[in-house]
Amino acid sequence: MTMKRLIIFSGRLVLTIVFSLVTMLGNAQNITRQYDNVSLSKALMELNDLQQTYTINFIYDELEDFRVTTSIKHKTVTEAIMQIVGFYPVRVVKRGESEIYVECTHKTERHLTQPSSVEA
Repeated sequence: MTMKRLIIFSGRLVLTIVFSLVTMLGNAQNITRQYDNVSLSKALMELNDLQQTYTINFIYDELEDFRVTTSIKHKTVTEAIMQIVGFYPVRVVKRGESEIYVECTHKTERHLTQPSSVEA
């Protein structure tokens, strides 16, 4: 009788492992998108909306001037982000299980030019 219970337990364990693996593979989303002269900010916003695995965080104004033209085919979310970022001066950092931060590393300060005062 104990051998029969062991076989049933082993069968259930194998089924549980197989079910877990199938569930994990199902959560690995593949992205296929085409971007043609789109701002990096808009591309990242779209990627964020297309999937539920990660939250993509970035400052819109820092990345809106970078233009993206690329074709993404069957990539994971992180691979798609890296392809979109390309060679731009941008850093991508994954924190924890579900947060991705995209940050411009070459920031320029915007100075307001004030007219110089002229003394008479």
